[in-house]
Amino acid sequence: LLANHQRQVLQYGGVTLKGVGDPLRAALDDLALITGGRFLYKGAGMSPSEITLRDLGQAERVEVDEDYVTIFQGAGDRKAVRQRVIGLRAALAEAKTAEEADEIRERLGRLSGGIAILKVGAVTDKDRARRREQAEHAVKAVASAWRSGVVPGGGAAYLDCIPAVEAVKAEGDVAIGVSVVARALEAPMRQIALNAGLEPSVIVARARARGRGYGLDARREEVVDMRDAGIMDSARVLQVALESAASGAGMVLTTEAIVHHRKPELSVEP
Repeated sequence: LLANHQRQVLQYGGVTLKGVGDPLRAALDDLALITGGRFLYKGAGMSPSEITLRDLGQAERVEVDEDYVTIFQGAGDRKAVRQRVIGLRAALAEAKTAEEADEIRERLGRLSGGIAILKVGAVTDKDRARRREQAEHAVKAVASAWRSGVVPGGGAAYLDCIPAVEAVKAEGDVAIGVSVVARALEAPMRQIALNAGLEPSVIVARARARGRGYGLDARREEVVDMRDAGIMDSARVLQVALESAASGAGMVLTTEAIVHHRKPELSVEP
């Protein structure tokens, strides 16, 4: 394959699917079903000379990156795919272990996930580039939300975590750290309020008084139920942001010396 690729006889991309044993065989079998190909392995009883182009499967387009393989318009029998999805859902209801259930859910995600093609146009090249960048960010946000779930946006989810943090029993320096974390969880909503020209302390107090899931709708300048307003954040994004902030704060606290620029360079990027 590598020699054919280098000679431009056959273009290909080598992909290693995760998993071993039965999960890996199931993933390859699902891939064959989606593309209309055949799962070729030593026990299939076929020699390389018997393999035809049809056995390899087809798709309108295949995109491969570091983490995912995305198949557009696979040539597989859609009815057969639906039948397998029905069978997997039945198997999920009878799964005996959490690990088995997770494997079945992953297969269901592969077989039932849809693909959409987003077309972005504009009058000028500059406007087109801006819109494309916005579209790419939106696609990544939707993909992250689909994989990890969503929570109330605008800092409301962080605000909802504060009571649990404040309930941690601690003394001395640890108690101070708990207080700092609780205060830091207010920061995103405070910044949004400040950007909207509102008083941060008032907005945070109103949101906490209203209850879980309430935050600032900056466009309307009102404290609302963020779910009802359709303002959501990816759970994974918030998790990574909090972990990164904790890591950065820990590094600063354990560093003996920090260099601070009195006149830092001003960024002109948006």
